[in-house]
Amino acid sequence: MKQNEFGEGNAALLARSLMRTAHDSAFGTLDASGAPNVSHVAVATLVEGDPIILVSDLAVHTANIKRDSRASLLFVAEMGETADTNTRARLTLRGRVAPVDDAAVARDRFLRRHPDAANYIDFSDFHLMRFVPEAAHLVAGFGRIRDLPVAALRAPQEAAEALSKMDSGGCAHMNEDHLDALAVMAEALAGQPAGHWTAVGIDPQGIDMTDGTRTVRVEYDEVVADGPGLRSALKRLADRGRALQRDGAQEAAS
Repeated sequence: MKQNEFGEGNAALLARSLMRTAHDSAFGTLDASGAPNVSHVAVATLVEGDPIILVSDLAVHTANIKRDSRASLLFVAEMGETADTNTRARLTLRGRVAPVDDAAVARDRFLRRHPDAANYIDFSDFHLMRFVPEAAHLVAGFGRIRDLPVAALRAPQEAAEALSKMDSGGCAHMNEDHLDALAVMAEALAGQPAGHWTAVGIDPQGIDMTDGTRTVRVEYDEVVADGPGLRSALKRLADRGRALQRDGAQEAAS
């Protein structure tokens, strides 16, 4: 498939999913000589979509970004049914690393994705940093290749600011009162097996869920920017998932 046949809308949807569901990433920095250095980092995302990473003062990549903030992140989809790793979707971001704007918000988002990091995230030699993308390159398989504008990966700023205030409480509410809806969304809409699915992130474009091993994302029909819009969007997703399950059960019974 030629690049111009791989539409930007579908490409952006895939790129956001790769970035927002990733637990880790390859992290490229520049060493003192200017040579590339690639390491591994745990990742999460802010509500607006920028990745956040937790770095240690002991790490080579931390020394590198203190000297030169230019860096790159590579997100790779998990292996599917095929054994050919070259068919896996991957997203490369190029940009710069900067301090997080709100450490408490970043900490909360990161720990929801990496709860074990609570054992060391507050040590004085660990720091949460924000990766600010400047370019994005998506390979979705053979011939399905696109450069994407960074804006396609980010939620609209005003909506992100509004949803940032609802993200933590919204996840807690879904996990306390609507586990059935989360299971329906993960299983019927994201095609995942049955499990104990919980919400780990809410943003203006979608919801991220995990069963403790896998993380999946389902996006709304449109961008939301307030509480009523969020409730309506989540209800529509759950209703759609339940309808798919009913139709599947009826087809299996016929």
